[in-house]
Amino acid sequence: MIFALLVIGVVAFVMYNKGYSFEKMMPYLLLIGLVAFFVPVGAIIANVIGGVFGAVGGAFGGVFGGIFGAIGGLIGGLFGLIGGLLGAVFGLVFGIIGLIGFALMIFIPLIIIYVIAKIVR
Repeated sequence: MIFALLVIGVVAFVMYNKGYSFEKMMPYLLLIGLVAFFVPVGAIIANVIGGVFGAVGGAFGGVFGGIFGAIGGLIGGLFGLIGGLLGAVFGLVFGIIGLIGFALMIFIPLIIIYVIAKIVR
């Protein structure tokens, strides 16, 4: 409705400057006011402008998200590499300790049995 009043006012201003009297303008203004009221030109314009701003904002958001996502991915990859290397080192160290413990678990009783067998014979 505000858009219809705005259209009526602009058309009346233009027609008045061309020399039309109010009586001559009235049918045109009523017709233009009805068309402007029932055709949602203001909503269409607002949707188009909103769509343009939404597309531009989405593009900027996508670009910034991609840049910061790549930076975050690189940082995450770096920490993942460090964590993987530390995990591999700790895995090797504790794996070797476990192998030594397993060997000692087998060899110490064997050595005790060997020593006892040597003493008995």
